[in-house]
Amino acid sequence: MSPHPETVLAIDIGTSGARAALITSNGLAISSAQMHYGFQQDNLTGAAEMDAELVLSGVLEVINRCTAGQRTSVRCVTVAAAMHSLVLLDERGRPLTPLSIWMDTRATTQCEQYREMYEHEHWHQKTGCILSPSIPLARLLWYREKEPELFRRFSKAVSIKSYTLMQLAGACVEDHSVAAGSGLLNVQLRKWASEVLDYIDLDPIRLPALADTQDVVYHGQPKGVRMEGVANDTVWLAGGADGPLAHRASTGKSSNSASLTIGTSSAARRSAVDSMRKRDKAVWCYPLDSHRYVVGQASNNGGTVIDWCMRTLFPASTLLADLDVALRDRSSDPALLFIPFLHPERDCLVEQRPAAGFTGLQSEHVPLDLFQAALEGVVFNSINMLERLGPPDPSIPPVASGGVMRLDAVRRILSAVIPGIRRLPEGVDATLMGAAGLGWEYLGVNQEIVLKDAMSMEDAAGGEAYRQKYKIWKEKAAAPTRTVE
Repeated sequence: MSPHPETVLAIDIGTSGARAALITSNGLAISSAQMHYGFQQDNLTGAAEMDAELVLSGVLEVINRCTAGQRTSVRCVTVAAAMHSLVLLDERGRPLTPLSIWMDTRATTQCEQYREMYEHEHWHQKTGCILSPSIPLARLLWYREKEPELFRRFSKAVSIKSYTLMQLAGACVEDHSVAAGSGLLNVQLRKWASEVLDYIDLDPIRLPALADTQDVVYHGQPKGVRMEGVANDTVWLAGGADGPLAHRASTGKSSNSASLTIGTSSAARRSAVDSMRKRDKAVWCYPLDSHRYVVGQASNNGGTVIDWCMRTLFPASTLLADLDVALRDRSSDPALLFIPFLHPERDCLVEQRPAAGFTGLQSEHVPLDLFQAALEGVVFNSINMLERLGPPDPSIPPVASGGVMRLDAVRRILSAVIPGIRRLPEGVDATLMGAAGLGWEYLGVNQEIVLKDAMSMEDAAGGEAYRQKYKIWKEKAAAPTRTVE
């Protein structure tokens, strides 16, 4: 390897932590770093918030650790970020509020008030967003009602990615994919939706400028920090949302490819070329790049359910890896089902979902049985989201990724219900690789290597039993499809 390889610096700003990697044109991560910062959740108020300054410090920390001592030429910097974040800034760009995230449910009442307008004006098709307290539009309605003085005086409403780029590059810009997750973007025109802004009395000047994911927003060293390997001609791209970028890395440029991510939350996605087609009201549609879209569904009940199981069912010293081993040769109880909706979901179907809990619970069941059923419920819910996106292309098996995919038990369930499903190789981070691919494509290098390296899942033991159990679970837990007219 050359002592000075050319790389793209990919950064991912998540809700639980920040990550960065220097990635070469052949997909090799020669250096990486991560830092946990977490968020605070108030179950009484529904608030789920972070300190924007703490997040920025975490981003700077992973950049410094990732680039320190690396003899590399950074050609491009791309930033990915979790969707649906919101922080209000003053005229000097300083936070007036904490950074609220997708788990925030304070705007539930405002969503109910907004529902009639949302459906009457066909805003689902215009914005691509589902009706949910998770989206910044709903939280802006909450601020307008609950804190009207703050709503009147804030200067900018931005995402964590916009805020980070403001601090590092001096550019207040939002790429189309993150902007689409706000509920404020017309995804067809790729402009701020004037009718939505008029409804909430928000001047577009109080929002970031819009950019395509591969638009250059800055050159050279970031402001206020020195990065090794960055030259005056290093370009900073607008970047994109973590979900669409993970999908991009998992599926390449196929027009009808599907991906499944099970991490803290879970999501199912499929590529599309049309933002206008009638869709299930629980399905969102966001720009993937300058000419394609990604449609999908997301759930707040992914790894969060596993965390709840670990806290509730087992001693604090229990290791998740040990439970995974214990499940290796354990058959599933066909009568024990788990409905995984512990946390409020992001769509308008809440009244049609059953309450979270176990069905078929008997006195002979032990915590490991409950844990196994909970894993099944999380995976079944993810599979059901994938099915809601429309019939799959049988020639293109879906690709799975996410932290929960490290569990053998999860892979067995998935490969039983979806024969042929593939996963990304161990150690490949879909979001960071998608962000890097964005940069290399801008530089004229085609980096479609992740899909080629995707591994076939092992055959699942008890496949037919899991397929039958999924059918029973779906009858009890899945919300009906409601198509937008």
